[in-house]
Amino acid sequence: MAESGGQSDHGVFRHGVASGDPLSDCVVLWTRVTSTVPLDVEWVVARDDTLRDTVASGRVPTTPDADGTVHVDVTGLRPGTTYFYGFRALMEDVQRLHAALPVIATLDDHEFADGAWHGGATEHRREYGANAPVRVSYSTRGLEAVAPVRSR
Repeated sequence: MAESGGQSDHGVFRHGVASGDPLSDCVVLWTRVTSTVPLDVEWVVARDDTLRDTVASGRVPTTPDADGTVHVDVTGLRPGTTYFYGFRALMEDVQRLHAALPVIATLDDHEFADGAWHGGATEHRREYGANAPVRVSYSTRGLEAVAPVRSR
């Protein structure tokens, strides 16, 4: 369950949570905290849906510079086992966090799809901005920020 200050707080975890990029003994957990101030995020992985039978846990910082994203590569898991996970934002003044909901930027899929060709998009013009490799780099960075994947 995504929580903040002990109370369910969908305003802080407006983008939800996700797991992905699994291997036989590990998985990447992801969330994005909507905040303009740095804060810590607690995470937990458990064998039960109440998150009491804990198998792994920790605390990671997130900042507006990281766009509030959290990536946790949880290791030491047993293959073929069902796990549950959750996040909790830690901040002394939760109301201050609610007041700091920023505009949400989205990744334009054309920046990656068109820019993936080594020569760039057919409509790409240098006067519009960065060259194709730079555009691919930016879009890859954006994808890694918002998806539960390991950085390449």
